[in-house]
Amino acid sequence: MGNIISFVIQLETRNVGVCRPEAAFSSGETWPEGRGGNNRILLTAESTRMATGKLSHQFSKLSLPLTQSLKLDHKFALNWPWITIFKKIHIYTELNFLPKTLKNMSYSTLLSLMLTFGTILWLSQASPARNAGNDVNESKVAESKKTSKERIKGPLTEHFMQWLEKNGYADYDFAYTHMGSQASFGGKTSHSHKINQHPVIFIHGNSDGALDLNLNDAVESNPTTEGWSTSIAYFLQNGYTSSELYAITYGDRQPKNSGHRSMDCDTVIRLRRFVEAVLQYTNASHVDIISHSMGVSLARRIIKGGNMNDGFNECYIGTPIHNKIHTFIGIAGANYGMCLCADEKMANSLPACGKTNGFWAGTCTPINDMLTDCLSPIPTSSLACGTGHQYSQFLQNLNNDSTKEAKVIVSMWSDGDTILGKSNFAWGRMTSIIPNSDRMAMYSGYDHYEVKSKTAKDQFMMVTASHFRR
Repeated sequence: MGNIISFVIQLETRNVGVCRPEAAFSSGETWPEGRGGNNRILLTAESTRMATGKLSHQFSKLSLPLTQSLKLDHKFALNWPWITIFKKIHIYTELNFLPKTLKNMSYSTLLSLMLTFGTILWLSQASPARNAGNDVNESKVAESKKTSKERIKGPLTEHFMQWLEKNGYADYDFAYTHMGSQASFGGKTSHSHKINQHPVIFIHGNSDGALDLNLNDAVESNPTTEGWSTSIAYFLQNGYTSSELYAITYGDRQPKNSGHRSMDCDTVIRLRRFVEAVLQYTNASHVDIISHSMGVSLARRIIKGGNMNDGFNECYIGTPIHNKIHTFIGIAGANYGMCLCADEKMANSLPACGKTNGFWAGTCTPINDMLTDCLSPIPTSSLACGTGHQYSQFLQNLNNDSTKEAKVIVSMWSDGDTILGKSNFAWGRMTSIIPNSDRMAMYSGYDHYEVKSKTAKDQFMMVTASHFRR
């Protein structure tokens, strides 16, 4: 018998701006009538997800007005090759393509129709490769099967380093070799090294780095500095090469200094120039960006460009490049600040919590307990925050700019993240949800760093599935 899959139906009213996990209810529960008109029905699979991502994408655009009460209590068994079980994940996917005439179908009939369509889709699109039409030589396939120990070694390739030198990027020190060989990754091995995928650029968080550390590196290894090694290894094992995967390091990789690091002009401009260099070097029309923690906010500023004030310096980052970014994944970001930074004393003493370019979440009253109240799901409008609620100026500037960072935006987070808070709220808003997100994934039990290091397969699937939307 196949695995038992319990489906969850989630409804979102018209005036809810994002798909919120707390609104979900499990099979067997009833959505109350009169909760709002023009509701959208959102189907998620509890503890499941589509293996190729193609079916998930095809079901991501289905709209179904709903006025009647809905009661579900349906379980079924599946063991099809395009279903993979994940115990740690809920995927929230809007369904926007069923005709309105289907709204009166019974749940079992509608479900059968969807599964039948899914089977046909899988049979017709069985290959998971994004560029199925591209020739892939045998040496590349063999190369992609090497172990992570053989593959995940920095720094940038000699070919890329020479190109950077010749094209005016040497002063940015992208390789960061004073931090060891694992401070950067990516580049062609030779001029003939072909690029068949959209290049993926990885941007790490506070105190982390490009790759995991080894005994020969200049800083001490710890669980918070694993870098992107696991993610890069997974991409390499599934058809990508070093010419399509890029990462560099900023900061000193010392967690003890994390409170003193903020989103400054020097870091933003250096990372922006790296993205520009990758675009120019690869001659790619688009790149994908996968970011984590502070890297989410930095990446958003890089993409949006414009002017920036970090409290000490003013700088011009450049023109917006959102039209060059296909898929943007933000993992465990703090887009509305961190409740750990809500306290005024923290905001005034630690740059990472700063009001100008840190993660200050603002302050609302009345307050019984600052941290508890900030993390509660009480809407901001119910608190004494007002419509003009102030938080980090850096983050407000990002959120007030309605331009999407990419064609496809994905937000990922975990309810086991004690840094952002298990509720993920910051004064009534889920802080890891990037405005205008197209897809969202919430994990259970992963900490702030595990939600990056243990979701490599999902990162790959999100990127490759998104490219069917070209």
